[in-house]
Amino acid sequence: MKHLLFIIAALLSFAVFEGCNSSQVEKESRSPGEIAFRSNCQRCHILPKPSMKSDEQWPAIVSKYGDKANLTITDQKQILAYLIANN
Repeated sequence: MKHLLFIIAALLSFAVFEGCNSSQVEKESRSPGEIAFRSNCQRCHILPKPSMKSDEQWPAIVSKYGDKANLTITDQKQILAYLIANN
């Protein structure tokens, strides 16, 4: 019985470690625009999907809300690039 509990504990520990590890890899694979988008835009609302607006609509939206959120021009450009690349 102790052996079985040890195996279960080891498997759970491995699963938790892998979950944390994959989350770190996922974060490292995100573009600067996606990171800025996720960290800034969800402060005020649920994140929209890039496909919810056209490539022509995103610049005005990013500029309007980027200015309201006091985002730097660099952040706004990176967010816009992310949205258009993933539209």
